[in-house]
Amino acid sequence: MFFVRHLKKYKQMKTVIILTLFLIAGNLFSQSQNFLWIINPEIGDTSNEALLYNLLAQVQTEDSVQSVIVTGSITINGAAANLKKAKKIFSRFPQVHFIPGNNETKASALFGTRFTDEFENSNFSFLSDSTEILGINNATNYMQGKGYFPIENIGWLTDELENVSSNQNIIIFTNRALANTINVKNFIANFYNKKLVAVFSSDFAKGSHDKLYIATLSGYSSKNETANLKIKLINISYSEISIKNISLGSKNNKWKSYKLSQTPLDISADTNTAKKNSVNIIWEIENQYTTIANPVFYNDKIIIADKSGLVSCFNIKGKKLWDYDVFGDILVSPSAADGYLAVGTAQGDITTINIKSGESLQTIGFDEAIITPLLTLDYTGNKRLMVPKTGNSKAAIIIGTESGSLYCLDMQTLEEIWHTKIITQPILIKPLLLKNKLYFTSTDGYLYCLDSRDGTLVWKTKIGKTPNSYDNECQLITDNKDIYFTTADGYVYSVNANLGQINWSKKYNAGNSIGISSDYKKIFVAGTDGRLNIIKPGNGKAYKIVATNLDRANISTIPLYDRGMFFIASPLGSVIRISKKYSYKTILNLGNAPLHAIQKIGDRTYLASNFEGKLILFKF
Repeated sequence: MFFVRHLKKYKQMKTVIILTLFLIAGNLFSQSQNFLWIINPEIGDTSNEALLYNLLAQVQTEDSVQSVIVTGSITINGAAANLKKAKKIFSRFPQVHFIPGNNETKASALFGTRFTDEFENSNFSFLSDSTEILGINNATNYMQGKGYFPIENIGWLTDELENVSSNQNIIIFTNRALANTINVKNFIANFYNKKLVAVFSSDFAKGSHDKLYIATLSGYSSKNETANLKIKLINISYSEISIKNISLGSKNNKWKSYKLSQTPLDISADTNTAKKNSVNIIWEIENQYTTIANPVFYNDKIIIADKSGLVSCFNIKGKKLWDYDVFGDILVSPSAADGYLAVGTAQGDITTINIKSGESLQTIGFDEAIITPLLTLDYTGNKRLMVPKTGNSKAAIIIGTESGSLYCLDMQTLEEIWHTKIITQPILIKPLLLKNKLYFTSTDGYLYCLDSRDGTLVWKTKIGKTPNSYDNECQLITDNKDIYFTTADGYVYSVNANLGQINWSKKYNAGNSIGISSDYKKIFVAGTDGRLNIIKPGNGKAYKIVATNLDRANISTIPLYDRGMFFIASPLGSVIRISKKYSYKTILNLGNAPLHAIQKIGDRTYLASNFEGKLILFKF
């Protein structure tokens, strides 16, 4: 019996050894594959398109290409027409795989919604011989130069890797380099005991992620090249990767080879829990879905709306009261008034919801996406409505569409009060309401002032020092007499609210974050150089400059000023406090996802939230 039992064990071990040797031999003698890697084609730019056509024609006559991978900015502006053109241009190849770039994920391109409408997915996967090749999107507009893997993409990656064996090579394509991605640990945690052998990134990054002994390959050799179209031929085998540049008229570009590690990664998972640090956490909620819209706090209720279209309402104790699905992509913040919540979608619908019951009141549709954060106000004009109303509510909603149209609708009936179209570019910020005036900036380079009673233009003022000055999304602030904001070239502006005259403009390497103290005596501006600038509103001169360790993160939220302190939401996932004496301290960490602006909920009580749907109510 002893002999028979051990004979069976011997046969089983022999079978396993033979199978393992067979798999290894299959990998060693498998054929290499040629791929075309195209970076930043920027379809819509005529010079880029002409060069692309010539390079593609040359490649098709020179080399055998099995698949084409397109990364970086696929189009010049993320427009639907250019996405369709890109799809047509690359249709000459039997297998083409895309991941969206910076131009496809910015706000004016609906944060990637147009891309997924055309290409269905923002990630890809396919098997090349024995190598698993994955493309995962980590390009995000709201990170301003940093990469970020949305929580849904991390979930997709986890599912894709379930059926990949520890003996298979894995190659990843991304847009942002891992060294420039804030939640890289969440990404890497999926590769425990997996053979991640190479990561290709569209952008340039010096060095690689610490302690990862894998090939980290960039589409560019320097930062100065990153605006150019690049085409590379990649040959992949089990033990090495070879790359050569494709350039017009040159058939003798040299191959550069990289040996691939054959050792599975030994890594530990990232813990993404909030760490208590000088705050008292009252409750914490995890919704785990991309949530671009800011939460709404109204009548002791907290309402969040995630990108998938699910609207959820919680009471002040963190208990969920209701959910409502608007069946559309929510990309901008809702707004509440008179017991109703108004929600806009990328599909062009406006839905009003009863906040007490969670039931829909009504929905109307527009022919284009709602792209401006919603604003509610009390209408003070003379327009008489045709649809009868219950009660004496004067609440109205201001909405903006992707073509630049602005509408004022009655909150209860959704009847149009006025409609104006004075610009052709989308309004990406929430308009500022001051008395009977609406103020907003646009990418056309102007600050606008409209009469909130009828939508007529009061004045417009040219702003910015350079052509790209206007491509930012800084919220406007006011001290009830002047308007303050920043531009993309780093300037801070003060403009007279009544006349539209520029009072002053000063260079502070300003990002998208600006706030003002409750006594209107100090303006706060977060710089892209890691400094926090305290500025005098009267002349724009620096009152105080505070050095921080923000790692040059471009903060884009309005700081909360309370009890003589500023509370700042960092895009790197932390809540920062600036004390009365201007000392800097991180008081709360929500993980590795960008934050929305901190909101005051009650006495010493605040709400922190992030782009993964996490909510934390805390006292400080």
